[in-house]
Amino acid sequence: MKVIAKLLELGDVSIPVGNNARYDCVLDLNGKLLRIQIKTAKQLDKNRFHVPLANKPGGKGKLKQYTKENTDYIGTIIDNTVYLIDPDHAKSAITLSKTLPKNGLQQPINLLSNYECRIVLGVE
Repeated sequence: MKVIAKLLELGDVSIPVGNNARYDCVLDLNGKLLRIQIKTAKQLDKNRFHVPLANKPGGKGKLKQYTKENTDYIGTIIDNTVYLIDPDHAKSAITLSKTLPKNGLQQPINLLSNYECRIVLGVE
C-alpha cells in the first residue's frame, strides 16, 4: 500500500480484480499505462537490499521470472522512496546498494539512486 500511495502522487493507480495478473497495479502516467509488480525489499546490511524479480506461482514449483511481456516494472519501497526495476534487468533477484563499496568496485553494483521512481519515469 505504501508503494501505491507514493505512485498516486504521480498519476492515477488502478488495481486489477482477481489474482491472475503478473502485476499488482497499473500507473496511468499522463495517459501511458505502466504495469507494476510490487515486491518487498529485504535489507541485507546497512548498505544493501535484496529485491526478488521472480516468484513461485501458488507458492509451488519453479521460479517464474517477471518479464517486459507481463510487467513493465518491479516496484519496491525503501526509506519511504519508491524504486522501479526493469524486470529484464536480472534473472530472479537484484541487490541494490545505497553507496559504492569502499574497495572501489563500481561494476556490477546497482546503485539505489539509479532506480528512484521519478528518475526512471523521467518525472519531477
